[in-house]
Amino acid sequence: MPSPIYATFRQAILNRQQLAFDYKHHRRVVCPHVLGLKGGQEQAFCYQFGGSSSQGPPIPNSPDNWRCIELDKVSGLQVLQGPWYTASNYESASQRCVDTIDAQVPC
Repeated sequence: MPSPIYATFRQAILNRQQLAFDYKHHRRVVCPHVLGLKGGQEQAFCYQFGGSSSQGPPIPNSPDNWRCIELDKVSGLQVLQGPWYTASNYESASQRCVDTIDAQVPC
């Protein structure tokens, strides 16, 4: 059975909603694009447009803002209202964090 966090990410993908959460000591603001499993672990492939990361704040509209998120390390999850963000390289972005895809934003 999927975790409550997984269910929230799934709904956010289906409804194209923004998410904010704490992950690896940083507050992230993302638009999730792909959700599923890798090695039996719940994971998501997201476009980060706000907050911070170990690399600093995301660069606006950068094709380098893709993040692989391990859902068991997410806390403080919130659904936000706002525009949907992606990058022009979504179709070609090297997504290796989800092997078994459950939900995905169409290209």
